Amino acid sequence: MTEAPHPPIPSFVHHRSRLTEGQQHAWERWWPERGRDVADLLSGAEPYDPRAWFGRTAPLIMEIGSGMGESTAALAAAAPDVDHIAVEVYEPGLAQLLMRLAAAGLTNVVLLRGDAVALLRERVPPASLAGIRIFFPDPWPKRRHHKRRLVQPEFVALAASRLAPG
Repeated sequence: MTEAPHPPIPSFVHHRSRLTEGQQHAWERWWPERGRDVADLLSGAEPYDPRAWFGRTAPLIMEIGSGMGESTAALAAAAPDVDHIAVEVYEPGLAQLLMRLAAAGLTNVVLLRGDAVALLRERVPPASLAGIRIFFPDPWPKRRHHKRRLVQPEFVALAASRLAPG
């Protein structure tokens, strides 16, 4: 008798956190326009379509683990001709990034809430990204947690396959 395969071990632990009043306001105001759930993209409820999201064709960079969004907003401001997809599981961080984007008037960032690995594997076409940025990739210091680390050979191969040549 064969055993059913184990589901993949996530590289993150999703903790729901309370949003501050400002973050909640930002979420309610800008998430419907600027944010999407990875689960909806994976299920097909919503298409993965960066050209439609940004209204243009431009080099596309995926940022994994954008945290509170300070670096993401700064990098997007420094490269307005590049589109950025910020993938994060931490809702207060996404809300904070929404506030930063609104304050700076940036329109070249779309936020995705959920698992970046599943998104890369199932929806991002090969050779479609100009770059991938990974912020704080290995927050698992204990040896028993190494299996959760994002940067492992399988992930590197997957990420590399999604990068455009050159």
